[in-house]
Amino acid sequence: MPSISLLQHCSRMNVPSEIWSEIFELAVPCKKPFPSIRTEAPVSLTQTCSLWRKIAVDSTPRLWTTINVTINDAERNAKFEFYPRLELIDLWLERSHNLPLSISLYGPDAYGWQHDGTWPEPCEWDRVELSPPIRMLFARLFLEMPRWKIADLSVGGIDGEMLSTYEITAGGAPMLQSLRVATYLDLDVKDWKSVPYQLWKNSPFLRQLVFAPQALDKRFTAHRRKYWLGWATSIYLPFQQLTELRLDSDEVEAVAVAEVIAILQSSPNLTCFRALQVKNSHFVADTTSPLPNYGTWKRYVWMSFWTTSIASMATL
Repeated sequence: MPSISLLQHCSRMNVPSEIWSEIFELAVPCKKPFPSIRTEAPVSLTQTCSLWRKIAVDSTPRLWTTINVTINDAERNAKFEFYPRLELIDLWLERSHNLPLSISLYGPDAYGWQHDGTWPEPCEWDRVELSPPIRMLFARLFLEMPRWKIADLSVGGIDGEMLSTYEITAGGAPMLQSLRVATYLDLDVKDWKSVPYQLWKNSPFLRQLVFAPQALDKRFTAHRRKYWLGWATSIYLPFQQLTELRLDSDEVEAVAVAEVIAILQSSPNLTCFRALQVKNSHFVADTTSPLPNYGTWKRYVWMSFWTTSIASMATL
């Protein structure tokens, strides 16, 4: 009589590899498919038996298409500046073949606040995010931009001038559909060179854009300066193709009412629009191009505004 282990082995061998691939994809945690924790899929699938390893590595490239990188806080004295290490990222990219990628990149306290409730000094972000190892990480991920489908970049130092040093970004991300960027920008620069529009300028399939810039200004806490969102024009943002636009900037940057009107005028396909700190300013609305007739729109637009000026909203 054959042993139980032999029967189990035979049953595994009789299941087609395509079925195993489907099962393996369902086993990957949705919220944390990376980093490479040994006890979780997809890594655990490669350590069960030689058959599973072969199927996971050679026949199921979709297991390796999500890459989530965490940049460590310099004050923690971590062994590595970011995790997973570049060698593991290369391994993931190799195993994913040429399939579209989902990229997540998180820096220390990516949303701006430190644990003590204060804002980090811009110089600290520069030191952490733009070190040589971090630049190598950026270069490797930007090399794969043609494969980006979903990207969430929540780190300091991702500005237009930095991106211009990576020639690969000239080709853009033609497969990109969803992009979120949370970073520090020098909003004092009037030519808006700091806006990282290279990330989406050649992305014809981009439909969801969430942009959350923070002001890179050492005088921020002392003067509480207000910046206007003057760069939110069709020169930098692909309004025509977007279905969702969220401008989640911090409280030092305000969206002028005229800019909100201009965005709605230029965005016929929007179904979701969010903007923070809507206020009046010296910007003048284009009265020759009225707001679209909502009755003729294909969809209703969900809009969310956070403002301290009710009078500003009354002009919409």
